[in-house]
Amino acid sequence: MGGSVWDTAPERHLLGYAYKEFARIVGWSRAVDIGFRVWQEKRPLSKNVGALYVSSHIGETNPAEIVRFAGEEDARKLSAEFAGEIFFFGNLEPVFIGHRNRAIVAQVAEGRSTATVAFLFGINERTVRRVCARARAAKGSPAKSQTRVNTKGTGG
Repeated sequence: MGGSVWDTAPERHLLGYAYKEFARIVGWSRAVDIGFRVWQEKRPLSKNVGALYVSSHIGETNPAEIVRFAGEEDARKLSAEFAGEIFFFGNLEPVFIGHRNRAIVAQVAEGRSTATVAFLFGINERTVRRVCARARAAKGSPAKSQTRVNTKGTGG
C-alpha cells in the first residue's frame, strides 16, 4: 500500500491536536481531508476553527454528523476511539505559507515577472513584492533600491 505525501511531510507537525489525533486512527491524508472540510463548513465567521463532535453512536436511523465528513467506515473507527469528544480543526493555510513563499521567491529568482507569479499563485503583485522583500531582509541582502550603483561622474 502506497503512503500519502502527508505521511512524510514535515508540515504535518505544524498541524493542531485534532489533525494529529485523527491521523493516528485514519491516516494523515484522511485526517487532513476531514479536518479541512470541517474547517470550511463548520467554523463560525468570527473564529478560525471548526468544531466536530464525535458521536458515541453511529446508526442508520440517526446518522451522526461525523459520518458526513469522514464516511461511515472512518466515522466508526473515530467513534470507537474518541466517543463523546469535540475536536477543533484550524485553518491549514499558515502551515503552507512558508512553503508557498519560498516557491514565490524561487519563481521570481528564475526571472518570472511579478505579474506572472501573482497569477500562478492566485495572489496580487503587491503580495509577491512583499514576500520577496521579506525574503531579502531575512537573508540580510539590501533591498533592490539600495543595490543601484551611481553611474554619474563625481565631477572635477
